[in-house]
Amino acid sequence: NSFCTLLVRNRDFRAGDPFTMSEHHDGVDPKAKNPLAVAPDNEKSAADSKVHFGPGQSDDGRPKCVDLDFPVMKEMLERRSTEVLERSFGHVEGFAKALKSDLERGVDSSTVQARLDQFGENLLSKKDPVTFFEFLAEAYQDQIVIILCVAAVISIIFGMTLPNPHSGHVERETGWIEGTALIISVQIVTLVGSINNYQKAKKFEEMEKEQAIRELQVIRDGREVTILSNELVVGDLLVLETGMELQCDGLYVRGSDIKISEAALTGEPDLIEKSRDEAIFISGTAVEEGNGVILVIATGMGTFQGGLKATLEDDDDD
Repeated sequence: NSFCTLLVRNRDFRAGDPFTMSEHHDGVDPKAKNPLAVAPDNEKSAADSKVHFGPGQSDDGRPKCVDLDFPVMKEMLERRSTEVLERSFGHVEGFAKALKSDLERGVDSSTVQARLDQFGENLLSKKDPVTFFEFLAEAYQDQIVIILCVAAVISIIFGMTLPNPHSGHVERETGWIEGTALIISVQIVTLVGSINNYQKAKKFEEMEKEQAIRELQVIRDGREVTILSNELVVGDLLVLETGMELQCDGLYVRGSDIKISEAALTGEPDLIEKSRDEAIFISGTAVEEGNGVILVIATGMGTFQGGLKATLEDDDDD
């Protein structure tokens, strides 16, 4: 959705200068169209100092995302095309202006929460975790459990309706005991197994989340600060270091001998050297050599990697 929001804003710029907001567009105050604009103090109440998103916002306060016929961002990332970047946005300088960011100072820290509200945390969403009752239902689908339950019911019926082969009498008072004991045993084993599986799944989920969140260095307000990776926002200047895996899409700002491995995504074994002419970084790739700074243009499920994940999950559901 970060791509779509950016493209919508790009359409509102004057043709002569694609990164200067027009003074009038459909009779709407241009300040109101800025999703990161903060309402003036005289428009805020003491109880409500939230960021003002202006017209077109959704019920939860986030701007609506419009699906355009010309998906420039998608084309740029899929093709790793600096040509598309240059033609559509005026290279990284123009892109930074569109994101209300500065290539030296980064974003204004006062807009960080608004950016998080608009684009969400920098995390790849996961399918809803399996609940305990789903584990329990799955356990009852096991063929052995089904056979044991059927055998227990048959044992109860026969025990209460057929004569005991030893005594020759129908023992209604005790004929149900063996079958009932079997049913109780099956329930206990199934319940304990489901609890163990659920606890293991929860621990794995927590470990996976901890591994996904790490410390990053970004430039905000002209200063280098340390943040958690889930707090990374569109417009941030991310400091690259050798060995780090990218959790965002970005554009080259400056650097020294940066070489990226895209093997995890494309299988390409050769390292790709990044520069102003090879400016596009995609999430899921790794910095193998060099260091530098990139402009963050997409986070979370709005990234190239997020799109792949969503596609794969949709295929699995089908």
